[in-house]
Amino acid sequence: MNLYLAPLAGYTDPCYRAIVDDFHPAGMVTEMVSMRALYYKDKKTLKMLTPPREKNTSLQIFGDDPQIMETCVREYLNHLPGFVAFEINMGCPAPKIVKSRSGSGLLLDQDRAFEIIQRVKEAANRPVGVKTRKGFHEDELGMDLALRAQEAGADYLVIHGRTRDMYYEGKSDWDFIHRLAREVKIPVYGNGDIFTIQEARDRLAAKDLAGVYIGRGAIGNPWIFQGIQPSLEERIRVMMDHLDKALAYYGEKQGILEMRKHLLAYMKGLKSCKEVKVALMRAKDREEIRQILLNYQEDQIHP
Repeated sequence: MNLYLAPLAGYTDPCYRAIVDDFHPAGMVTEMVSMRALYYKDKKTLKMLTPPREKNTSLQIFGDDPQIMETCVREYLNHLPGFVAFEINMGCPAPKIVKSRSGSGLLLDQDRAFEIIQRVKEAANRPVGVKTRKGFHEDELGMDLALRAQEAGADYLVIHGRTRDMYYEGKSDWDFIHRLAREVKIPVYGNGDIFTIQEARDRLAAKDLAGVYIGRGAIGNPWIFQGIQPSLEERIRVMMDHLDKALAYYGEKQGILEMRKHLLAYMKGLKSCKEVKVALMRAKDREEIRQILLNYQEDQIHP
């Protein structure tokens, strides 16, 4: 099944992508990488361009300046091994991104969006996709942008069925996504509110989508790509594997901080874990986290 790990800022870093890779998604997308920051050689941004070890990973990029986007693609991105495509984000709803005329802000400036896509496509040595939303306010500007993106040369589209003003509230409009997929000639991937593999199957049943992107539904739940419910022992094994990868990538102090949100996500829905979550948020090192999880496992086996 064509299920992809959607890009999520602060989550789809190399550590989590390495975890998800074991569950064989059709592909994955990195966190957003600022082309303006890359242009000025920001060290944190350069680290985000570490070539992926997993297969079928696309690099998500964003920016507001067509010339800077083109320059970064030619001088930096084209030389990166491993990434199978460049995916331009034109859907992020974050205020600072929109204010900078990037992300969802480009729904309101489609001439600029067109030029960005056209220049990136002309410069790129691999496929170029565009990820956007249904609209900005209560409109369907995403349809217009999809048609403009196709005209500009985009190879595929990813559509989140919410408007920018909705952020992540309400429900993703899959009727709109399917309607848009029938309007364009390039592949379309749907995104929004996929929390079970059956929901993904239902969206793909219409046969008009090339695949489904899974975002929040995959956080703390990489098993969604195989449609399985893990045992507590398996869950803890993956948590510790993820933790070890984060410590190796970020260093111990930063790795612990980065993992806290992931640890909470892995614990979601488990029984009698309120105190365990509090303890995990206070833990200072790997051994303390391991012991907290093992004690919880023992308590569940022998209550």
